[in-house]
Amino acid sequence: MSTLVYVINQNGHPLMPCKPAKARKLLRDRRAKVIGRCPFTIKLLWDCEEHVQEVTLGIDKGSHVTGFCCVGKGRILLSGDIEHRLDVKEKKTNVEEVIRVVRQIPLPIGKIVIEDVQVDIARLNNPTLQGSHYQDPTRLDENLRIACLMRDGYTCQQCGKQHTRLEAHHIVFREQGGKDSLTNLVTLCETCHKHVHQGNVTLKATGVSGHLDQIAQRSMQGKSYLYAALSRQVALSTQFGYQTATWRKARNLPKAHDADALCIATYNTGEVVPYDREHCYTVSFRPRRTRRQYHDLPRKGQGRVRYQRNKELEGFRKGNIVRVKEKYIKQINSIYSNGYLAFKRVKGEPNQARPQDCQLLECGQTILWKKRQNR
Repeated sequence: MSTLVYVINQNGHPLMPCKPAKARKLLRDRRAKVIGRCPFTIKLLWDCEEHVQEVTLGIDKGSHVTGFCCVGKGRILLSGDIEHRLDVKEKKTNVEEVIRVVRQIPLPIGKIVIEDVQVDIARLNNPTLQGSHYQDPTRLDENLRIACLMRDGYTCQQCGKQHTRLEAHHIVFREQGGKDSLTNLVTLCETCHKHVHQGNVTLKATGVSGHLDQIAQRSMQGKSYLYAALSRQVALSTQFGYQTATWRKARNLPKAHDADALCIATYNTGEVVPYDREHCYTVSFRPRRTRRQYHDLPRKGQGRVRYQRNKELEGFRKGNIVRVKEKYIKQINSIYSNGYLAFKRVKGEPNQARPQDCQLLECGQTILWKKRQNR
């Protein structure tokens, strides 16, 4: 699969991406200029006719990581994970981050589909209310399974295990007339589930229906604000999390945020778009600036001496994107008083470097896009 170059019209409107060969010709003829290194984006120097295909953006909203996937022309044009900042506690912070990233996507987005809540509460009482696409009739309805796990706090009701593979178990087996209902389901870990079916242990948990009020309350804070912001210029629709899981399992895709976003974007159409990470990115944000005071080691007769951190060093400033030792792409987080530029700590990569070992790529970026390996 070929690499894509993203294109912005002279008036700032995104166009469909082009191939590198065409981008090189436009740059060579001075009919375009580079405006973004990652993802690589060019801007035309004349107003081009805006004949574009519809691009659908799927968003898998999470508290720590949000997945996104742009689908058009039967393929993934751009996808990735938004890694939310955890150093701030203000409400709506990660909602604002999603909005900022969506506005930076260099594609003509015509439709946005976002995952709302995990469970359709009304459908629990009336499974025929809304049909489930691609549902395997031999498998427990995904809406019921997720509702059971949520009701039981994602905890095995036999041994109390968490953070392990969990399954929804029929208290009265199906072959004995047990129904696919919330009152006949209980959450068990994989080991306990196996032992119960083998008759090695006696099930001690009993089924309860629960009102699932907590499911309705799990709607993320700022959801209405997010929907309003994204729907101002683009048509927006929502779907349930169990629908995403059903389609993902039917396609045998991995449990990953960008894969879920692909399923969200294609669930309603049923289009089987090949899953790949050819144009997949990790999006992160600069750490928050603080007003922390810094002090040197105690000096005789002076005590601890306060000092200011450098704001600039040999033309480099905080937030700049640099290439370190002609290999690593890093963002400057701090400038040490010993003359070193400091970066986010990543195993196997330098966490600081001298200015002479760095090459400036972009200035003052607050959002960092990094290409992921296609695997």
